[in-house]
Amino acid sequence: MSSLMDVAKAMNAEAAGSSTPLSLVDVAKAESAANASTKPLTLMDVAKQETETPKQTLQQLAQEIDKEDRSRIQAALDTTAKEVKVERQEVRGQTIKQAAAELHQEGQQAAEVLKKQEEPDDPAEEEESYDPPPRATPSESKESKEFLRAVYRADKYQVRDMLDDGVVDANIADQHGWSGLHWAASQDHSDILQLLLQKGAEINAIDQINGWTALHVAVVRESVACVQLLLSSGAEARIRDNYGDSAVECLQAASRKKKLKMLQLLQEARTNHSNR
Repeated sequence: MSSLMDVAKAMNAEAAGSSTPLSLVDVAKAESAANASTKPLTLMDVAKQETETPKQTLQQLAQEIDKEDRSRIQAALDTTAKEVKVERQEVRGQTIKQAAAELHQEGQQAAEVLKKQEEPDDPAEEEESYDPPPRATPSESKESKEFLRAVYRADKYQVRDMLDDGVVDANIADQHGWSGLHWAASQDHSDILQLLLQKGAEINAIDQINGWTALHVAVVRESVACVQLLLSSGAEARIRDNYGDSAVECLQAASRKKKLKMLQLLQEARTNHSNR
C-alpha cells in the first residue's frame, strides 16, 4: 500500500497546474474516500447476502436425487418387463410349434398303423374268416354276483378259491352278459384277467347288450396292459360289435399316446396271426 506521503506527492503533481495546492488534510480525505470503496465484508454482510440468495437444502437435494433414481429404476423395470414378455412369447411360440409337430408326427404314425390294420395283406382274405364268437352265459345267482364282485374288487384270492372249489365257472356272467373278463378289463385288472384266462375263460365271449368282447372293453377303457395281455393270449381283434365296430374303430376316442400304443399292439398281433 502507498504511504500517505506518496499519495500527497502524486496529488500535488497532478495539481501542479492548479492555483491552490492541496493540504495534508485534503490528501487524507481523498485517501479515506478511496479506501471506503474497498472496505472488507463483515460476517453480517455475508449473512445478508446468503439470506438474499438462499441455497438448496440437503433434504431438497436428496428428494431430487431420489426422484431421479426412481425414474431410472422404473425405466429399467419397464425395459426388463418388455424383454421378458418378448422372450416368453418366443418360448411359447416354439413350444406350440414343437407340440404341433409332435402331434402331426404321431397322427401320421397312427394313420399308417391304422391303414395297415384295415388293409388285408391278401385281397382274397375275408374279414369274417374267424369263428363266430360265443356269447357269455348270464346269471343272477348269489354265487355269480359274489364272484363278479370279487373280480371287480381285484380280490385275487377269492376269485381263485371260488374257481378252484367249483362254486362258479370262469365264463359266468351277470344279467347283461358281462363275464369276469369284461369286468377285469374294464377296471384294468390285468392280474385277474390273466387268472381267469388260466382258468379257462372264453377270451372272445361277447356280452348280450353291445356284442363287446373283453378286448373291446379294454380298448374303450384304454387299458394298455389288458389289451396287450388279451392280444398275446389270442384275442380276435376283427370281431365287430352290434354297431359294426372292431377294436380298431373303438380306438378313435382314445387319448393320442395310448391310441398309438394300442394300434401298435393290434398291428403286431395281426402280423403274428398272418405268419401262423
